[in-house]
Amino acid sequence: MIEMLTSINRQYDYFLNDLKQRKKISIGTLGPAGTSSEQALKYLITNIRKHTDETEFEIILKNNFSQIFDDLEKGFISYALIPSAYERITDFFWNNNFENNLNFIFTTPEYGIVCREGQLIDPSRKLKIACCSPVQNIIGSLSNGELKEHNVIKILTSSTTEALLCLLNGMADLAITNQTSFDLYKDRGIQFVYKKYSARIVWSLFKQKELLEVHY
Repeated sequence: MIEMLTSINRQYDYFLNDLKQRKKISIGTLGPAGTSSEQALKYLITNIRKHTDETEFEIILKNNFSQIFDDLEKGFISYALIPSAYERITDFFWNNNFENNLNFIFTTPEYGIVCREGQLIDPSRKLKIACCSPVQNIIGSLSNGELKEHNVIKILTSSTTEALLCLLNGMADLAITNQTSFDLYKDRGIQFVYKKYSARIVWSLFKQKELLEVHY
């Protein structure tokens, strides 16, 4: 246990020391605005600023994690923030040019199923529901068991915000989104149905290996 805690402390010490040597860093994660990834990045920056206010942060939001991967590999961004729920996070861990140099837990905004205001949901008919891959298997849980797998047509998106836009653009009957994405478009005649809940997720920060001075 002591060895594990020492390793964690070394991660934070290295990261903060690296920041103090830079006037500006860019951190890329999943966009557009409203995603849980964006909220996790804002949380990270808020906590960093408690230790140093000398570094300027640039938030880079991309439409999918593949773009973030490419940007980090090409050196277009300083860091990439990736949730452990991302199905291809191992691409980052096993890239020989990347180093995972910080991890932390952040509770996501609440997730739920959204429909148009006043919309009557008939679970007995086929319904198109837009959702990102990590939450495609919680439709039953979010709907209290009312929406059955055989009666749902999933439209997979890259983010919670994109899922909500599918609903707003008429491409889906329902969408799984989070509270922050919902808040951005709440004046567009939408509402949550059923229940909402959040998840405690580990977030990993990656950096180009050759830019690291310390390995552990």
